[in-house]
Amino acid sequence: MAISATHLMLASRPQTEVSASNFRLEQVSLGPLQPGEVLVKVIYLSIDPAIRMYISHRKTYWKQVAIGEAVPTLGIGRVVDSASKKYKPGDLVRGMMACGDLVVVPDTELLSIPPMVKHLPMLMGPLGHHGVTAYVGLVNVGEVKKGDTVLVSVAAGATGSAVVQVAKLLGCRVVGIVGTDEKRQWVQRMLQADCVNYNEADSLSVQLRALCPRGVDVYWDNVGGSSLDAALCLMNKGGRAVLCGVISGYDRKVEEPCFNLHMAISKSIILRGFIVRNYVKDYKAAVTALMGWAKQGMLVSKETIIEGLANVPEGLRMVFRGANIGKTIVQVSEDPLQDPKL
Repeated sequence: MAISATHLMLASRPQTEVSASNFRLEQVSLGPLQPGEVLVKVIYLSIDPAIRMYISHRKTYWKQVAIGEAVPTLGIGRVVDSASKKYKPGDLVRGMMACGDLVVVPDTELLSIPPMVKHLPMLMGPLGHHGVTAYVGLVNVGEVKKGDTVLVSVAAGATGSAVVQVAKLLGCRVVGIVGTDEKRQWVQRMLQADCVNYNEADSLSVQLRALCPRGVDVYWDNVGGSSLDAALCLMNKGGRAVLCGVISGYDRKVEEPCFNLHMAISKSIILRGFIVRNYVKDYKAAVTALMGWAKQGMLVSKETIIEGLANVPEGLRMVFRGANIGKTIVQVSEDPLQDPKL
């Protein structure tokens, strides 16, 4: 028997800033489950800059979403029906799935929710892919060492805030870069790290020089452009730049230029592009460390949660406008762990 569901489809490719007109909600019919498939009622959807890349006209590391196809992202949900030996109805799962209220997902794309997790949104932040990205990026890509000075762009965002926390827990001195005074204060108060607001009167380079008198050993780049320029000026000889994102260029037809790349030569700086899915063999160590810190109450989770599948485009716009602190999430249905009846 076919089941009716609502999915968010790509209607057109954004040329610059994402608009609600680039998407449409569509009723779809879900046929019988095939062996190994699971029917999931979606609870939360992760809103990440990567979605902008999936729907872009540019070729990326992820399969380009076709016009008329459902938009994919990471999600958390509850199993409604199952043709899988791994999951049964009622199980809470997470993984890559279509933006929708009901979705069919191969069991190979899903993971169980650890019993210790009582706050599901945390699995989309420091206990999820952002935390794993932070740990693997710092340890396996940035080769961070205790005592290093680590500079982090978008330090109040989902990935950036995880990087700040992991770097501190690994014994580093951390300085963050953000775009508002509210975010600067949040990073200083909640993450206990020094932080600068690049929109304040003094130039970013002047502010960073004051906070990093001994230079920067590792720079975590979520931005590209002028932020990478400023970081290269401050990096020490043999420094490592972890290139995780270029959010300053996703909404541009032409990316913001970086003028100081010559310093990578004169200072022997390593610039390494980083996609976490290429480091699957290192996930276990990352998850073990993150779960250990979480059990000790050492990880801070901050979410900006908006409700309704129709608000996925607005959530994406919020991320690119910098209107969020921490992880931006769309809640599609009731969270069973927050249900007072349970």
